[in-house]
Amino acid sequence: MQAGKNGGDFVIARIGTRRVHILVSNQHEWLSVLVCMNAASITIPSFYVFPGKQFGANYIQHCESRATMAMQPRAWMTTYLFSAWISHFISLVQH
Repeated sequence: MQAGKNGGDFVIARIGTRRVHILVSNQHEWLSVLVCMNAASITIPSFYVFPGKQFGANYIQHCESRATMAMQPRAWMTTYLFSAWISHFISLVQH
């Protein structure tokens, strides 16, 4: 998934809206998103992997409730992050 200026921006607005605003960054960055859905369309909150080594902000503050994020230099899923996602998954399905 690519976010930013050249990322194929989408604008979601109600039909008939006269003014629609979009925020577009002047740079792009890649990220990974791990989602989980079963055949009944029941989902658990997403697991976002951003590029970097430490968090500078809560990049998912406007995403779905109980989503989580992690950092990895190239925004790739690693064995360690997959283990973290499994822990995220288990914590959500036990409630």
